[in-house]
Amino acid sequence: MVHPSEPLEGIKLLILPHWVSFDPQWVEGLRAWVNAGGVLVIGARSGGRDAHGRMRSTSLPGPLRGLAGCRVVEYGRRNNPSGRPLHYLVDNQPVEAGPWYEELEPKGAEVMATWQDRSLKGIPALTRHRVGDGRVYYLGAWMHERALEALLPELRDVAGVSPQWEPAQKAGVEVVVREIGGQELWFFINDRAETVRLDSLPEGEDLLGSGSELEPFGLRVILRRP
Repeated sequence: MVHPSEPLEGIKLLILPHWVSFDPQWVEGLRAWVNAGGVLVIGARSGGRDAHGRMRSTSLPGPLRGLAGCRVVEYGRRNNPSGRPLHYLVDNQPVEAGPWYEELEPKGAEVMATWQDRSLKGIPALTRHRVGDGRVYYLGAWMHERALEALLPELRDVAGVSPQWEPAQKAGVEVVVREIGGQELWFFINDRAETVRLDSLPEGEDLLGSGSELEPFGLRVILRRP
């Protein structure tokens, strides 16, 4: 997790899921990072309030409008999502909106997906804006797991991001790598209530256990020395 005000060097992909209170002073650093090749994803309702929680008089996404290359012309909360489904398409695959929806108006961005249902049919739901060598995506919907699954193939390709350890990813295990003094600590985290089998692990010293199975809510730590 990285705050948008922090240095972003070395980060390829940054997701701001629904950052409602957003300080305009953070935009300059984000713009410089995107311009140099970073890929930024902004979710619905971002930028609507200032640092004190007060609503802005400008349309969403507030100070992020120029970076996103679009503005929100209408938005609403969906009181009955299951009874009145609302979808947009990503690579011809339907994605449900979740509890919110936004109608987007491109201001330099290209439309990647439109709403598919009722009065919103044909209205932009997802945009992509080229800024220098980078890209800014704006999603006018809830950024739930299914939405990220649909977007990640393109985001990985554009940002040049690859899994830390693909066999673990396929098994549903989270992988975190930390480096210090030329050494690496690889954390394999099973956040599910079931045993997971890991077909392979990086070479190194297994600090917490051994074998190919990771118990429910278990952790394995591999130390790799140069």
